[in-house]
Amino acid sequence: MKNYIYILLLFLTYTVGMKAQTGEAPDIDTKRVGVYTRVLGLTTDEAKRFWPVFNQYQAEVDKITDEERSLRRSAVRKFNSMTDSEVEKLIDQMMSLKQNHLDVLKKYTNEFKRVIPVKKVVLMQRAEREFKKQLLRDYRSNRGGGQSLDD
Repeated sequence: MKNYIYILLLFLTYTVGMKAQTGEAPDIDTKRVGVYTRVLGLTTDEAKRFWPVFNQYQAEVDKITDEERSLRRSAVRKFNSMTDSEVEKLIDQMMSLKQNHLDVLKKYTNEFKRVIPVKKVVLMQRAEREFKKQLLRDYRSNRGGGQSLDD
């Protein structure tokens, strides 16, 4: 328990400053730290090495996600007036962004393997799923309804 609290404080100190620039609530980061630390079973030393790499990874993924979102929104607004060649260009751009996302994942998978055991790298997918489920549960409970994910 003591290690968990230390890891949480270490990460919060690092991310609050980083997220203050973007205006994101540190509560989401706190939840992510909790879920990842629990699922991966990060030790204090592993956490010190893991979180800076993870934050770099997340920043790159967020940038690609923002580009995808912007491209989709633009396409939705003008889809009916787009020519076939414009649609083909849109498809190529979306595929390029998907490839960029995969390239970032490959790059950081290698980085993660350098800072935590490979078995814990594999568990990152589970941790991300559990984190997203937690956010969705929190969102639903704050909105006062919705079905449980366990249904």
